[in-house]
Amino acid sequence: MIVKIKDLKIQCNIGLYEWEKTHDRQLLINLEMQLISHKVIQTQDINDTIDYELIYNNIKKIVHSKHYELLENLANDILDMALQHELISSATIEIDKVKIFEDVKSCSVILQKNKN
Repeated sequence: MIVKIKDLKIQCNIGLYEWEKTHDRQLLINLEMQLISHKVIQTQDINDTIDYELIYNNIKKIVHSKHYELLENLANDILDMALQHELISSATIEIDKVKIFEDVKSCSVILQKNKN
């Protein structure tokens, strides 16, 4: 089973260059989490699946916890958080930094990790 958080829009200050540090940018975050069990289908118990509100709130905390210079580091921290959940076996994240350049919709990074 896969649980997704799609198109989470977050304003934050992220970037390596001085001109990027002067104002917030919009990020678009998509997180896909592979569950190790389909037990929730039979039990209908929230404890047998991912509470996506918890993941959502944790993503927001991570984004605002410090200044990130690179999307890659932010993506890695979010995946590490997700993989701490005992029911998640792997996760993939895509983070887009929106409207960096006038003629580009976004620049993004995709990172995938498996639980070790």
